[in-house]
Amino acid sequence: LGEPGKEHPRRGERAAASKTEEYAGAVIFRREAEHVLWAMVRDMFNHWTLVKGHTQPDETLEAGALRKVREEIGVDGRVVAPLGENTYPATNLEGESVLRHVKYFLIETNDIVLTLEQDAGLVEAKWVPMAEVMALKHYPDLNGIVKEAMEKITKVSS
Repeated sequence: LGEPGKEHPRRGERAAASKTEEYAGAVIFRREAEHVLWAMVRDMFNHWTLVKGHTQPDETLEAGALRKVREEIGVDGRVVAPLGENTYPATNLEGESVLRHVKYFLIETNDIVLTLEQDAGLVEAKWVPMAEVMALKHYPDLNGIVKEAMEKITKVSS
């Protein structure tokens, strides 16, 4: 979420980017015995993050999130609940400064094997125990999404 060293616009300030890209993202989890595991991906900046990406023109945000999960880490799942959203500055493939607005969904899977898509700016994918997710090196704007997902998973499990 974002890029290291990039300043996030403050609330109420106008961002320098002239274009906003709409993305769909996901917290992907599976249950294993008494544990909940999250599929996390590490980006080229060495931060652990969530799967996300553009939606197709005729695609809902939920369908886009499910497709990105399938493309980027090779698992299928089902949307359990919507989560929050965030916006962060980035540079797109054309070299333009943009704002990326991401709407996240909580997705449960039964799949075990993660197969990382090549050329997606990601270098690793792994299952992480939910209790250890916040200890990973990650982008601070991810905290609210992570906490909301943890609350929803805990609520569903009880």
